[in-house]
Amino acid sequence: MASLTNFLNNERDKRQRLKRGGGIEMVSLDLEQGEARYRAEPAVEDSPERIFERHWAQAVVEQAAARLQAEFAAAGQAERYQVLKDFLLGESQTLAYAEAAARLGLSVPAVTSAIYRLRADSVTCSMRRLPIR
Repeated sequence: MASLTNFLNNERDKRQRLKRGGGIEMVSLDLEQGEARYRAEPAVEDSPERIFERHWAQAVVEQAAARLQAEFAAAGQAERYQVLKDFLLGESQTLAYAEAAARLGLSVPAVTSAIYRLRADSVTCSMRRLPIR
């Protein structure tokens, strides 16, 4: 009986030792899921620096777009931003200038000017947060 009690006490002590991870729940790694995600990623031959710069540029553009949307909403022009945002990075794939003009009740030249100003504002918004090198 004493041997069994000593054995059980030793096993309990082993499980509770902090040095050996006692008191911490063990989590198994699901390597299959990680490998599947890795295989699903497109093969990129760019250097890690180029990939980082691309992600950084995307983050800057997204922040600038969010800031512009907030500025338009504060000015009471949320609908105008929603119509013109597709033209922010180039030509819209879904909307023509004439359609945007009809939605906003403007002429095509006025929409062209509004898009030009929107792009200029987006550059200004993105430049506010750029780190100085």
